[in-house]
Amino acid sequence: MSAAHAVYKEHMVLLLDCLTAWMWTNKRTWGIALELRAWRALEELLKACSMIREGLVEAPYKLKPHVILKAYTEKMIEDPVFRATTPNMLRYITTRRAGAKILARLRRRSY
Repeated sequence: MSAAHAVYKEHMVLLLDCLTAWMWTNKRTWGIALELRAWRALEELLKACSMIREGLVEAPYKLKPHVILKAYTEKMIEDPVFRATTPNMLRYITTRRAGAKILARLRRRSY
């Protein structure tokens, strides 16, 4: 699901993400997002795409840290699979190499 990729992995919304969302979002898409417990990602993607469409922001749009934190927090609360992988994620995040990559991703301004 491109919404999950944009929000959880890239922390950025591309115009291509918006085009995909505008063309493919329907009841079935929402059903899949609910099933995968990624509804917050789809919701945040659509909010960002709405701002892009209205000309309030430009694509690529970097999601705000509080939006990313909220998405991850809700994913952690709602998704037992995500919770189960958390120890592995924390071990990875605390390595020097991964930490540098994460900081670079959070600081970047474009894709």
